[in-house]
Amino acid sequence: EIEAPAEAAGLAFQLTNILRGRGEDRDRSRRYLPMNEDPLDLDFQIERARGFYRDAEPLDAALENDGRAVFRVMNGTYRALLETIATRPQAVFEKRVRVSKLRKTAIYLSAWPLKWGLR
Repeated sequence: EIEAPAEAAGLAFQLTNILRGRGEDRDRSRRYLPMNEDPLDLDFQIERARGFYRDAEPLDAALENDGRAVFRVMNGTYRALLETIATRPQAVFEKRVRVSKLRKTAIYLSAWPLKWGLR
């Protein structure tokens, strides 16, 4: 069954996006995290997102080559973004955290052979 890993992937990507935009959202009085969770407890949310990424891992093996390639690019990019945030969580309140073009290129190139069934 791929529904649970697919849902976990969606939650991981969305939570990563929420964490990335935390500073901008705070400045605009927008709230995307539940009221009962401390929205400033970034370490908790980072670990929560990591758990969703772990739960999403079985999705990779369940997909056809084209889907697997896309999933690996998305998963790799968003996971790299999360880990960039994790190295300095307070940076989300200073600027828009990004994955470097070099890292994104490496992620893309690592997934490209999957599209053609070479891995």
